[in-house]
Amino acid sequence: MPDATGLELLAADLGDAALETVYFRSRATLVIDPQRVREVLAAMRERGYSFLASLHGVDYHPQEPRLGVH
Repeated sequence: MPDATGLELLAADLGDAALETVYFRSRATLVIDPQRVREVLAAMRERGYSFLASLHGVDYHPQEPRLGVH
């Protein structure tokens, strides 16, 4: 996983496909244009990235059960 500087360099390489970068608590987040996901994933693979993980919590209020994980 890139550090803050590495994340910015990666975003610069991706050009306008990278919409936003966030580096918080030693976690790098790259927000990309959804229409260009295949292009970005191919570019990431070329740079040696081979694993993608994402975990999100969701609140379905007012439904029960209320909380879920994606």
